[in-house]
Amino acid sequence: MNSKIVSIREVAKDIREFKIQLDQPIRFIAGQYVMLMFEDKSKFRKAYSVSTYNAMDKTITLYIKLAGEFTHKLFSLKILDNLFVYGPYGKFILRQNRKLMFIAGGIGIVPLYSMINSLVNGQGFNDLRVYYACRYENEMALRSELEFLNKNNNINNVHVKLYFTREGSKERFKIEDVTSVKGFLDYDYFVCGPEVMMNELVSELKIIGVPEEQIYKESFIMKPRS
Repeated sequence: MNSKIVSIREVAKDIREFKIQLDQPIRFIAGQYVMLMFEDKSKFRKAYSVSTYNAMDKTITLYIKLAGEFTHKLFSLKILDNLFVYGPYGKFILRQNRKLMFIAGGIGIVPLYSMINSLVNGQGFNDLRVYYACRYENEMALRSELEFLNKNNNINNVHVKLYFTREGSKERFKIEDVTSVKGFLDYDYFVCGPEVMMNELVSELKIIGVPEEQIYKESFIMKPRS
Protein backbone atom coordinates (compact mmCIF):
# COMPACT_ATOMS: atom_id res chain seq x y z
CA MET A 1 0.00 0.00 0.00
CA ASN A 2 1.12 3.59 -0.57
CA SER A 3 2.52 5.14 2.59
CA LYS A 4 4.53 8.18 3.68
CA ILE A 5 7.16 8.86 6.30
CA VAL A 6 5.86 11.27 8.95
CA SER A 7 8.72 11.19 11.46
CA ILE A 8 12.40 10.23 11.56
CA ARG A 9 14.43 10.16 14.78
CA GLU A 10 17.93 9.00 15.69
CA VAL A 11 17.59 6.66 18.69
CA ALA A 12 21.00 4.93 18.91
CA LYS A 13 24.20 4.58 16.94
CA ASP A 14 23.19 3.80 13.33
CA ILE A 15 19.57 3.15 14.39
CA ARG A 16 16.65 5.36 13.40
CA GLU A 17 13.00 5.35 14.36
CA PHE A 18 10.72 5.71 11.33
CA LYS A 19 7.03 6.49 11.76
CA ILE A 20 5.13 5.67 8.59
CA GLN A 21 1.53 6.60 7.87
CA LEU A 22 -0.40 4.00 5.91
CA ASP A 23 -3.19 4.83 3.47
CA GLN A 24 -5.47 2.20 5.01
CA PRO A 25 -5.79 0.38 8.35
CA ILE A 26 -4.17 -3.00 8.95
CA ARG A 27 -4.88 -5.97 11.21
CA PHE A 28 -1.67 -6.12 13.21
CA ILE A 29 -0.66 -8.71 15.83
CA ALA A 30 2.20 -7.77 18.16
CA GLY A 31 5.44 -9.34 16.92
CA GLN A 32 4.65 -9.21 13.19
CA TYR A 33 6.63 -7.45 10.49
CA VAL A 34 6.05 -5.55 7.25
CA MET A 35 7.90 -5.49 3.93
CA LEU A 36 9.14 -2.15 2.60
CA MET A 37 9.74 -1.20 -1.01
CA PHE A 38 10.90 2.13 -2.42
CA GLU A 39 8.53 4.22 -4.52
CA ASP A 40 10.59 3.67 -7.67
CA LYS A 41 10.45 -0.14 -7.05
CA SER A 42 14.11 -0.27 -8.06
CA LYS A 43 15.18 -2.62 -5.28
CA PHE A 44 13.88 -5.72 -3.60
CA ARG A 45 11.55 -5.66 -0.61
CA LYS A 46 13.01 -5.90 2.88
CA ALA A 47 11.38 -7.08 6.12
CA TYR A 48 11.25 -4.97 9.28
CA SER A 49 9.51 -5.76 12.55
CA VAL A 50 6.85 -3.31 13.71
CA SER A 51 7.41 -1.81 17.14
CA THR A 52 3.98 -0.21 17.48
CA TYR A 53 0.85 0.30 15.39
CA ASN A 54 -1.46 3.25 16.07
CA ALA A 55 -4.87 2.41 14.65
CA MET A 56 -6.17 5.95 15.19
CA ASP A 57 -3.82 7.61 12.71
CA LYS A 58 -2.79 4.42 10.85
CA THR A 59 0.91 4.78 11.66
CA ILE A 60 3.49 2.08 12.23
CA THR A 61 6.78 2.63 14.05
CA LEU A 62 9.92 0.84 12.87
CA TYR A 63 13.42 0.81 14.38
CA ILE A 64 15.94 0.23 11.62
CA LYS A 65 19.69 -0.34 11.83
CA LEU A 66 21.94 0.96 9.08
CA ALA A 67 23.33 -2.11 7.34
CA GLY A 68 23.66 -2.63 3.60
CA GLU A 69 22.51 -0.94 0.42
CA PHE A 70 18.78 -1.04 1.17
CA THR A 71 19.04 0.68 4.54
CA HIS A 72 21.51 3.27 3.22
CA LYS A 73 18.91 4.28 0.68
CA LEU A 74 16.21 4.21 3.34
CA PHE A 75 18.29 6.50 5.58
CA SER A 76 18.52 9.03 2.73
CA LEU A 77 14.75 9.52 2.69
CA LYS A 78 13.05 12.50 4.32
CA ILE A 79 9.77 13.25 6.04
CA LEU A 80 6.82 13.05 3.59
CA ASP A 81 8.75 10.79 1.21
CA ASN A 82 6.72 7.81 0.01
CA LEU A 83 7.22 4.08 0.49
CA PHE A 84 5.27 0.96 -0.34
CA VAL A 85 4.38 -1.12 2.72
CA TYR A 86 3.18 -4.74 2.46
CA GLY A 87 1.80 -6.84 5.29
CA PRO A 88 1.74 -7.36 8.15
CA TYR A 89 3.14 -10.88 8.11
CA GLY A 90 4.66 -13.35 10.52
CA LYS A 91 4.11 -16.19 12.99
CA PHE A 92 6.36 -14.73 15.70
CA ILE A 93 3.43 -13.85 17.94
CA LEU A 94 2.29 -14.53 21.49
CA ARG A 95 0.55 -17.75 22.45
CA GLN A 96 -1.50 -18.50 25.55
CA ASN A 97 1.25 -19.05 28.12
CA ARG A 98 1.24 -16.44 30.90
CA LYS A 99 4.92 -16.99 31.83
CA LEU A 100 7.36 -15.66 29.25
CA MET A 101 11.07 -15.14 28.64
CA PHE A 102 12.24 -12.80 25.87
CA ILE A 103 15.89 -12.95 24.77
CA ALA A 104 17.15 -10.38 22.25
CA GLY A 105 20.40 -9.39 20.60
CA GLY A 106 20.91 -6.06 18.84
CA ILE A 107 17.96 -4.77 16.82
CA GLY A 108 16.17 -8.06 17.57
CA ILE A 109 14.52 -6.30 20.51
CA VAL A 110 11.94 -4.67 18.20
CA PRO A 111 9.33 -7.45 17.79
CA LEU A 112 9.77 -8.39 21.44
CA TYR A 113 9.12 -4.80 22.51
CA SER A 114 5.95 -4.90 20.43
CA MET A 115 4.83 -7.92 22.44
CA ILE A 116 5.84 -6.25 25.71
CA ASN A 117 3.61 -3.29 24.87
CA SER A 118 0.74 -5.62 24.10
CA LEU A 119 1.18 -7.45 27.40
CA VAL A 120 1.61 -4.39 29.60
CA ASN A 121 -1.34 -2.61 27.99
CA GLY A 122 -3.91 -5.26 28.58
CA GLN A 123 -3.09 -8.83 27.62
CA GLY A 124 -2.69 -10.79 30.87
CA PHE A 125 0.50 -12.52 32.00
CA ASN A 126 1.98 -13.75 35.26
CA ASP A 127 5.69 -13.13 34.75
CA LEU A 128 7.79 -11.61 31.95
CA ARG A 129 11.59 -11.70 31.92
CA VAL A 130 13.54 -9.80 29.26
CA TYR A 131 17.25 -10.35 28.51
CA TYR A 132 18.69 -7.90 25.98
CA ALA A 133 22.32 -7.76 24.80
CA CYS A 134 24.23 -5.23 22.70
CA ARG A 135 27.91 -4.61 22.23
CA TYR A 136 27.88 -1.00 23.50
CA GLU A 137 25.43 1.23 25.36
CA ASN A 138 25.09 3.67 22.45
CA GLU A 139 23.95 0.82 20.17
CA MET A 140 20.97 -0.15 22.34
CA ALA A 141 17.56 0.80 20.92
CA LEU A 142 14.61 1.21 23.32
CA ARG A 143 16.89 1.22 26.36
CA SER A 144 15.06 3.97 28.27
CA GLU A 145 11.68 2.34 27.62
CA LEU A 146 12.89 -1.00 28.99
CA GLU A 147 14.60 0.59 32.00
CA PHE A 148 11.35 2.36 32.85
CA LEU A 149 9.53 -0.96 32.87
CA ASN A 150 12.22 -2.48 35.04
CA LYS A 151 11.97 0.32 37.62
CA ASN A 152 8.22 -0.30 37.86
CA ASN A 153 8.34 -4.11 37.86
CA ASN A 154 6.55 -4.20 41.21
CA ILE A 155 3.50 -2.94 39.30
CA ASN A 156 3.75 -4.66 35.93
CA ASN A 157 5.80 -7.77 36.85
CA VAL A 158 8.30 -7.18 34.04
CA HIS A 159 11.95 -7.97 34.84
CA VAL A 160 14.59 -6.60 32.46
CA LYS A 161 18.32 -7.31 32.36
CA LEU A 162 20.60 -5.48 29.94
CA TYR A 163 24.04 -6.67 28.82
CA PHE A 164 26.86 -4.72 27.13
CA THR A 165 29.24 -7.37 25.84
CA ARG A 166 32.14 -5.10 24.83
CA GLU A 167 31.84 -2.30 27.38
CA GLY A 168 32.16 -1.90 31.14
CA SER A 169 31.89 -5.27 32.84
CA LYS A 170 31.48 -6.94 29.43
CA GLU A 171 28.81 -9.14 30.95
CA ARG A 172 27.16 -11.63 28.62
CA PHE A 173 23.89 -13.50 28.71
CA LYS A 174 24.40 -17.04 29.99
CA ILE A 175 22.06 -20.00 30.00
CA GLU A 176 22.41 -19.91 33.81
CA ASP A 177 20.35 -16.71 33.73
CA VAL A 178 17.51 -18.94 32.60
CA THR A 179 18.10 -21.92 34.85
CA SER A 180 18.32 -19.67 37.92
CA VAL A 181 14.63 -18.78 37.48
CA LYS A 182 12.32 -21.00 39.50
CA GLY A 183 10.14 -23.12 37.21
CA PHE A 184 12.04 -22.08 34.07
CA LEU A 185 10.68 -25.10 32.17
CA ASP A 186 7.17 -23.64 32.46
CA TYR A 187 7.98 -20.56 30.39
CA ASP A 188 7.58 -19.86 26.68
CA TYR A 189 10.79 -18.52 25.11
CA PHE A 190 10.88 -15.90 22.35
CA VAL A 191 14.30 -15.34 20.77
CA CYS A 192 15.28 -12.67 18.24
CA GLY A 193 18.65 -11.42 17.06
CA PRO A 194 21.49 -12.47 14.74
CA GLU A 195 20.89 -15.91 13.21
CA VAL A 196 23.97 -17.46 14.83
CA MET A 197 22.90 -16.21 18.25
CA MET A 198 19.38 -17.57 17.83
CA ASN A 199 20.53 -21.00 16.67
CA GLU A 200 23.00 -21.36 19.53
CA LEU A 201 20.46 -20.24 22.09
CA VAL A 202 17.75 -22.57 20.81
CA SER A 203 20.21 -25.47 21.09
CA GLU A 204 21.11 -24.48 24.66
CA LEU A 205 17.47 -24.20 25.66
CA LYS A 206 16.80 -27.69 24.34
CA ILE A 207 19.82 -29.06 26.22
CA ILE A 208 18.49 -27.77 29.56
CA GLY A 209 15.16 -29.43 28.86
CA VAL A 210 12.92 -26.71 27.42
CA PRO A 211 10.45 -28.42 25.06
CA GLU A 212 10.83 -27.40 21.42
CA GLU A 213 7.17 -26.35 21.25
CA GLN A 214 7.88 -23.69 23.91
CA ILE A 215 10.66 -22.02 21.88
CA TYR A 216 9.95 -19.43 19.19
CA LYS A 217 12.44 -17.51 17.06
CA GLU A 218 11.91 -14.83 14.45
CA SER A 219 12.65 -16.16 10.97
CA PHE A 220 10.43 -13.72 9.02
CA ILE A 221 8.06 -16.44 7.84
CA MET A 222 5.32 -14.89 5.76
CA LYS A 223 1.80 -15.49 6.95
CA PRO A 224 -0.99 -13.60 5.13
CA ARG A 225 -3.51 -11.73 7.23
CA SER A 226 -6.58 -13.77 8.10
